[in-house]
Amino acid sequence: MAATLRAAPVRAHEMDPHLRTVMESVIPALPAGVTVSVRNTVISSEMLVENHTQTELQLLTDAGRVFLRIGPQGVLGDLNTPEWYQSNNPYGTANIPTPAQNPNAPPFWGRASHDPDWGWFEHRMHPKPTVDLPPPPTSGVQTISRWIVPLRYGNQDIKVLGRVDYVTFKGGYKAVLTSTPTPISGVNVSVIPGRLPGVFLENTGTVPVVVMGREGEPMLRIGPEGTEANLHSPSWVDNLKDHGEGVFHVTDDVLLLVQAALGKIEPWPRLFPAAQVRGQVLGDCCRYYEFRVRSIDDSEQRSRIEAEVLHEGRQRDFFGFNRAKHAVVEAAILATRTDFLPLA
Repeated sequence: MAATLRAAPVRAHEMDPHLRTVMESVIPALPAGVTVSVRNTVISSEMLVENHTQTELQLLTDAGRVFLRIGPQGVLGDLNTPEWYQSNNPYGTANIPTPAQNPNAPPFWGRASHDPDWGWFEHRMHPKPTVDLPPPPTSGVQTISRWIVPLRYGNQDIKVLGRVDYVTFKGGYKAVLTSTPTPISGVNVSVIPGRLPGVFLENTGTVPVVVMGREGEPMLRIGPEGTEANLHSPSWVDNLKDHGEGVFHVTDDVLLLVQAALGKIEPWPRLFPAAQVRGQVLGDCCRYYEFRVRSIDDSEQRSRIEAEVLHEGRQRDFFGFNRAKHAVVEAAILATRTDFLPLA
């Protein structure tokens, strides 16, 4: 049995695990009901805001333009600003639509969430790629940069101040790729550092690459049609147990469903960081549920997974499928079965 998991081509971000983003203060202090915090992840650091008051909190660009609004109306993003798209990408390398490249374009607000909380990749907190990191201190912590993020609460200008520290570990380990990073033409392999290291494999060739599990069984198949996982692979189950969290979506976007089934998602949909788990949320889904796995029973042929919902969001109504949309979905399902269905 296999499940199809589609993903856009990306490259691993070699973030130094010694780096720690630290928030120092919020000046002036925000009232009760508004919280600002920073979360360090394996990929990048995020800023998190919750605003349960009746006054809107706004995030400003360096030029003073509002591009994110969080408050009683939920979360709104200005789709005509580059900062909105960059804040949804951990590397700040998002493709910017043509209208958003015009600094004089009028605001175009889109609802990102009905909940008054949001997390985003705040690149003003991140060290610039051109900055040479100092050698690790022999002990303790060394501050390598400081940052300021401008906010506005009602008519009051707010500054969030912080720093980036370079931390010395007392012992530890680092995963290192010892084989060639390009074993085959079109195939690139790299290591994703962090407390739980990972392997990133990109295959731009025409022949699928099969990743074997610990018992010699095929675990993943990565090729031009996307990525397929063998749900009965012990290594795949172990990976699910180790990561143990994700985002479940409810959507009526037929085009996206068909593209995901056939492995040709173009253009890649807008995403934003999940609030409580390591993952991304579809920007135009109807509802979403961030979950964490509590137990896995893989003793039977069909595994049973129990999960706890940590956070949920509603962005718009579910319109359902008319007969034409149903037909398109059924045709896509049939197309995924052509490899093993009889021809007649």
